[in-house]
Amino acid sequence: MNQPDGIDDPPGEWLDAPTAAAFLGVRRETLYAYVARGRLRSRVTAGRARAYAKDDLARLAAKTRARAGHAAVAAGALAFGEPVLDSAITHLDAGGPAYRGHPAIALAARGLPFEPVAELLVAGALPTRPPRWPPSPSPKAMAAIARLVPPQARPLDAAAIALAALGARFPRAGVGGNERAPRAPRALTS
Repeated sequence: MNQPDGIDDPPGEWLDAPTAAAFLGVRRETLYAYVARGRLRSRVTAGRARAYAKDDLARLAAKTRARAGHAAVAAGALAFGEPVLDSAITHLDAGGPAYRGHPAIALAARGLPFEPVAELLVAGALPTRPPRWPPSPSPKAMAAIARLVPPQARPLDAAAIALAALGARFPRAGVGGNERAPRAPRALTS
């Protein structure tokens, strides 16, 4: 991605190495790595000095700040024309949110209940008939699952244990499918 010598670039579009490194808050070696990976364009200036494309630097800075999780920075990153996170599941534009290409307003106007829209999000397509979800676990089954979680377990660890146990107790062969599932382990049946 290095530009050959002698190209007439508009002034102000390229930054020298110390300025570019300060702009990104990185060392010069990192700039070289970005160039080698094709993430940053550079060109040779007078002597052996390098200059770096300001628009590439701005894009890299926006992506770095967006990954830090700041909503305002993420919104600012959109000003550079690049989404912070590409997703096939949801899309947001002036027309409002869309789920897998279906405008949410159109789904609501059709009167679709929660379950078909959830199947759309999970399976990638609207079901042709109402989805049949397994029944909720009984209080007795939930108590059996709760006993599997150690009292000192951290919340995410407890959730992982509970989800695994629920999956064993209420297996489902496939999203949207009505296939027969294997029998649940005896200790978790109610």
